[in-house]
Amino acid sequence: MVQQLLLVLTVYDKIAPQINCTSALDTLACLWTIHYTTLYPFIDSFEVDNPGCYPTANAHIMPNHPTKILHSGRFVHIPHSHGTNCDEGTDNAPVGVINTDHDIYLFLLIRTLFNSPSRTVRETMRLYLDDPAIGIPINVGSERFADEGY
Repeated sequence: MVQQLLLVLTVYDKIAPQINCTSALDTLACLWTIHYTTLYPFIDSFEVDNPGCYPTANAHIMPNHPTKILHSGRFVHIPHSHGTNCDEGTDNAPVGVINTDHDIYLFLLIRTLFNSPSRTVRETMRLYLDDPAIGIPINVGSERFADEGY
């Protein structure tokens, strides 16, 4: 939670001045008024170390780590459904810099899995194969995209 909060603040602190919201009394309210097509180029123009976890809920919505909330029973007990997605790693990985197994290992270890033990990173790599033929990235057959990294 702390790492996610720091990421959000880092992004916020970099974007607010570029959008000319720093002089506003309420910089967040100012950012809310900016249209997405104006805001997106600023969001997309810099790289921030990220936890690889999206979306991020604030402390009012998620007052503790989800596992602790679940174990304490402090959640709304109603039936619900979960959505799924495919291959979000393709969207969240840096472009053109992951070309070897060692590159992805370092990316996972340092920027995504928060310095988890090496065995955790290796097991993640074993479970999520680098094989386009089985659908990673999704629905491209066996094609590789050299301009995006191997």
